Amino acid sequence: MAALAISARYPLGTFLGHEATGQASDRPDTARLHSALVHAAGKGSCAVERDGDLRISDESRAALRWLEEHPPAALGLPPSERVTVRSAGSYRDDGVLEKRQGGSPRIRKVLKNQSDAVAISGRLWWVWEEDVPPAMMQALDRLCADVSCLGEADSPVVLEVHEATAAAPELTHRLAEKQSSFPKPGGVVTRTPATGRIEALERDYALARPKKGPTLSADRSSTSQAPNSLQPTRVGLRSLDYRPIEPTVTWAPWMTGLCLHVDAPIRDREVVRFCAALHKTLSRLLGMDVLPLLTGNYADGVPRPANRLALHYMPSGKVASVDNAGGAFLVLIPGDADANEADAVRRVASLVTRVYLGSLGRRTVTRVSTLDATSFWPSPAEGTVRFWRPALAAVPEINRPRRDALWSLDDTALLSLGHVVRDRLSVASGTPEEMRRRRVEAIKASGARSSGSRLIADAHLERYVHRAPQTLVVQPYTTTVHTGGLIPDRAIWALGQSRHLGGGLMFPFDLAPEVAHHLLGWSQC
Repeated sequence: MAALAISARYPLGTFLGHEATGQASDRPDTARLHSALVHAAGKGSCAVERDGDLRISDESRAALRWLEEHPPAALGLPPSERVTVRSAGSYRDDGVLEKRQGGSPRIRKVLKNQSDAVAISGRLWWVWEEDVPPAMMQALDRLCADVSCLGEADSPVVLEVHEATAAAPELTHRLAEKQSSFPKPGGVVTRTPATGRIEALERDYALARPKKGPTLSADRSSTSQAPNSLQPTRVGLRSLDYRPIEPTVTWAPWMTGLCLHVDAPIRDREVVRFCAALHKTLSRLLGMDVLPLLTGNYADGVPRPANRLALHYMPSGKVASVDNAGGAFLVLIPGDADANEADAVRRVASLVTRVYLGSLGRRTVTRVSTLDATSFWPSPAEGTVRFWRPALAAVPEINRPRRDALWSLDDTALLSLGHVVRDRLSVASGTPEEMRRRRVEAIKASGARSSGSRLIADAHLERYVHRAPQTLVVQPYTTTVHTGGLIPDRAIWALGQSRHLGGGLMFPFDLAPEVAHHLLGWSQC
């Protein structure tokens, strides 16, 4: 026997459904999944004929009863976002003949929202930890194959049954051990079927479809008759509280952003120049409203944040969220950015249709999606330690101090890490050189380490940095960094002088502690 998991994938990327109150649903809940399976069992390929009608077979009923008695132990809820604002609407025919004094009846028009749909990024998961007999697993698999939509008719879905251990679902919430009528904020309260839900739905079915139909006169519509849609019964439902599996990350160098998926890949040597071209495109779209968040030019006396808007490129196949062949530009926004500036950047970035770079051609944006920069990468494998290295290279922010023979390239990498987390370090004031050394000492004290740093011999410096101070000697290098918990393991971040414009993007890799000690000299103490 194996543990059960059911996934829902929306081919159109949108879900449309409403609650009993008429409000739009944010996502399909367990009760909606169960109802869809009940309908499939009663009217799909697994149904049996009884008294001239299709009804639920004993095999399907046993599988559905098991779902009533065993709520999911965990849920996987991918990021979602409203397709349109609630205020967008139009007047449409309601199908009701309305009487008018002194005139003939006319069809009434009412204000309806253009779309209540929700865009869903990825699969939804329901996972049970109990072992399920193979016959029941097969029965649920056949029912899932008969479900065409989960939500309203314009929300086509693909439901699939998996073995939970083999599918490796991305879970976000787990059933709370203690249920309360007044759950604490931060969780997800989900409608879930309880024992007796199948019978309640069958009574609804019998009430809506009596054996003896109405006469023609009784079934005739009357003027000003309002639409009367039967609301599903609430009998056999319960609300269960699911709590987040991982605590919400409260800080990362960049917190949110957008993925601009493009039609063709970009070579490593051209990434910085294409990111600079995207920067020019955003500046042109903003026009006179060019923002410090984008340019890095702040007025005198205004404190400069450690990180501002960063533009990078992610090739295909590195993460599940970038699965098109051309990869995607990443528009990363720090958490401490001004809300108005961040909204302006998101607005203009979503308008970008192409990025043009002279003789190197152009990249056409095929679609735009949101991203959570705090959980961009998958979690480290159990029993391993996460390390980072630049995708191509990093560039130091300072020249190597001339009077310190002990200063190494590893120290330069740690200083760059200190600049990324500058606002979270407490460093005593002093001369610039003293503050640099204190910052490196603070980074080391936190447990961060850098090893294996080496220069990259390449005369084509435009591959690594778009623009640098005239006093800076551009020396691209590669390194291996362990952040010591200063940066979340799943966050996306970049290192070095060009971290805001295509350079120093850090890629993770995981090692067992003993391997890390042997290869990198890393120790946990």
